[in-house]
Amino acid sequence: MKPKYERIYDYLESLIIEEKIKAGEKIPSEKEVADMFETTRVTVRKALSKLEHEGLITKLKGVGSFVTSSDPLSRKKLE
Repeated sequence: MKPKYERIYDYLESLIIEEKIKAGEKIPSEKEVADMFETTRVTVRKALSKLEHEGLITKLKGVGSFVTSSDPLSRKKLE
């Protein structure tokens, strides 16, 4: 079984790629995701960091995390 942060990552990534959350929109808060997955915010932050590293989201301190791109090809350009 995958670690919880990877399951959170997969869940959020699928919402972004399927454009259920579109570019420019805010993703659920760390607390909301932590409650949804019955985990800690530290675990959620690990998943969000991976999404940010791959170019799918931008984290704004004190504001939230926003989708930057749903295009998987744009992620590859960052690698």
